[in-house]
Amino acid sequence: MKKEVKKFKSDKDNTILKASAICGILVFVVSVLSSIINQVFIGSSFLGIYSIIQGIIINILMIGFIYGFFVLGKRYNSKLLRIISVLIMVLIIISYFASLFVISPVMASFSNLMQQKATSLGLDVNNLDDTQAKEFSQALLSDESFAPLVSSLIFPLLIYVLAMIILYVLFGSALIKLRDKVEYSRTTGILAIVGASLMIILIGFAVMIVAYVFGIVLLYKESRKIIK
Repeated sequence: MKKEVKKFKSDKDNTILKASAICGILVFVVSVLSSIINQVFIGSSFLGIYSIIQGIIINILMIGFIYGFFVLGKRYNSKLLRIISVLIMVLIIISYFASLFVISPVMASFSNLMQQKATSLGLDVNNLDDTQAKEFSQALLSDESFAPLVSSLIFPLLIYVLAMIILYVLFGSALIKLRDKVEYSRTTGILAIVGASLMIILIGFAVMIVAYVFGIVLLYKESRKIIK
C-alpha cells in the first residue's frame, strides 16, 4: 500500500515537473512571438492591450516554471529550494503589478515631459542633431519634474534587481546541494549564481538565459525519473 501511494505521488510530481518544463519552453515561444508582434504593430493602440495580456501570459508561465522547482524541493526535502521558489513566484507577481501601476505611469509621464519639451523648443525628438540633442538634454535636466521622475523609476528597479540577485543566488545554492540526486542541478545552480551575481551588467542576463535553459532540461529529465 505504501509503495502504491509513493508511486502515485511520484507519477503526480512527474506530471507537474513535465508541465513546468513545458511552461519554461512556452515562455521563450511567447517572448519571441511578442517581439515580432511588437514590430509589426509598432505605434498601434492594439499594443497597449496586447502588452497587458502578454504580461499576464508570460508571468503565469513563469510561475508554472518555477513551481516545478518547488515540487523538486518537496521531492528531495530541500526546505531552502521550496522557500526560495515561493519567494521567486511572489516576486514575479509583485514585479508585474509594479510594472503595471508604478513603472508604466512613470514612463508615460516621462514620455509626456519629453514631448512637451520638444514641442516648446520646436524640435523633433526622433530627428535631433548634436546641437539640438544638447539643447534638448539641458531643457529636460533643468525641468523640476525630471529628477523626481527618474528617482521614482530607478528606486523600484534597484529594489527589484537586488531582490533578484539575492533570491537567485540562494536558488542556485539550493540546487547545488542536490547535485548527487538531480541531474544538471549543479550546472544550473552554478550558472544561476554566476548570472545573478553579474546581473548588474548585460553578461549576467545572458548567463541567466543559459541557466534557464538548463533548468528546463533539469525539470524534464527529473519528470522521467521513477522514484522507488
